[in-house]
Amino acid sequence: MRANESPVRTSVFRGTIRRRHDLPFPGDILVSCGDQIEAGAPWAVCNPVGRVSIRDITRVSRVPPARVLEETNQPQNQEIPAGTVIAAGAGVGTLFGAGDWVAPWNGKLAHVSTISGLGFFQQSIGSTALFARLSGTVVEVADRSHIVIEGSATSIRCAYGAGGTSFGRVVNVADGAGLEFRADDEDGMCVVVVADTVSMEWIDALPPEHIAAVVAPSMSLDKFPQIRKHARNGESRDAQPRIPTVLTEGVCSARMPPALQWIFRKYEGRMVSVVAASTPGEAEVILIGGDIAASDKRPAAMRIAAGPDMGEQVYRGESEALYRRNSAGVLGRLVDLYREEGGRTQVIADNLERLA
Repeated sequence: MRANESPVRTSVFRGTIRRRHDLPFPGDILVSCGDQIEAGAPWAVCNPVGRVSIRDITRVSRVPPARVLEETNQPQNQEIPAGTVIAAGAGVGTLFGAGDWVAPWNGKLAHVSTISGLGFFQQSIGSTALFARLSGTVVEVADRSHIVIEGSATSIRCAYGAGGTSFGRVVNVADGAGLEFRADDEDGMCVVVVADTVSMEWIDALPPEHIAAVVAPSMSLDKFPQIRKHARNGESRDAQPRIPTVLTEGVCSARMPPALQWIFRKYEGRMVSVVAASTPGEAEVILIGGDIAASDKRPAAMRIAAGPDMGEQVYRGESEALYRRNSAGVLGRLVDLYREEGGRTQVIADNLERLA
């Protein structure tokens, strides 16, 4: 393509990268600028905010707001187990009375207002450690906000993710029947990489005590809705898979391009962090460690990111890009390409991603 044309997106980057790690809740940052940190090591401890129960104590105990402190049976800001009576009710089933105000979960009486007569009971959630997604040097620390880590790794952007962030060692799998784990396995958790389309049934059959995450190219459209109906999701509106999962190609039926398979095979047994985020553009696989150089014998591989040939690996042709309208009538730059499996095709440049 000519220099004045829009560049092709890069979905695989090898070398020195930086990743920002944010505090989702108030907490304490455990590292300082210049510190060395390994992937999977804690960098902060945060205190998630739990649910809040609000009651009108004046109605419960039938006293004026100025006296509500006298009617609460528990001190403020001290842990109270679930089922404890916080304020005794003055009556049940009467016009102005109500039953006891009982702690619905473990927590603390955060505040009682002598002006409004309202009481606020906050659920207690234990402190949660946050773990680094990248091995390297801490180059920036913003107190009560975030840190930035710089290190050498290979970043692979994914089309879809769900289930949270996880860590493990790469295990490439040809088919599910080949997965075997010993009870005394000391290698820790594994990140299973599959080259073919997967289903939720196959993922659910994996042992969660050994599998940290699943990396697959795609999940067919008729199987994908099952992720939203899984019984383990309970009443959650944001359904999550049983095991953190990322799809490199997306919700379709596409195999993983050979260039990506080659990268994962080279990283067999090495540490990887999987960011299975559902936010568009944030799902990512970070292969920890030194750069693995690509072969100089072939041109840089690309994949088709949209259309009927989604996920197919291609290489640049020799002709200049042409301007042509697609089936939707949008004018785009059509690029001449060689298919990995033979033959030629033309694809709009905006639908291409560079794999290295």
